[in-house]
Amino acid sequence: MGLDQLSFRKIVEEVHGDTDGGIDFETFQEMVHRGREHADRLIRERERRIKQATGISDEAFQEFRRDIVELHILFQRFDTEQKGTLGPEKLPLMLTEFGLMPKTAQERAEVEAVLRATDTDDDGVFTFEEFLHLTRQVR
Repeated sequence: MGLDQLSFRKIVEEVHGDTDGGIDFETFQEMVHRGREHADRLIRERERRIKQATGISDEAFQEFRRDIVELHILFQRFDTEQKGTLGPEKLPLMLTEFGLMPKTAQERAEVEAVLRATDTDDDGVFTFEEFLHLTRQVR
């Protein structure tokens, strides 16, 4: 998540006062620092929106916070109906993309055991939090 041009111009104006002249190194450092703060703030806001929208627990949020934005993007890619869940028809697609599609009967049994263990409410679909737990098992 980068800094858009408008935000960059605003930072330049705050630090330097204009956008047309040259800048010294200290001013450049201050601009970089503010740009990073702005980008970090945007990421934290997005993380909080994901937590609120998905209803994941505080524990899961803290455990996966570093990767939560990327994992949510990945989850949404497979949640094509935007239901907030991945049904059984999506799991083979996901497993294939991750290179985890079982090839033998033993591998199928192992994958099914992991899927059953992470589908905590036994409804056959995966919420985002269950997807996070599945991610933990696969890592």
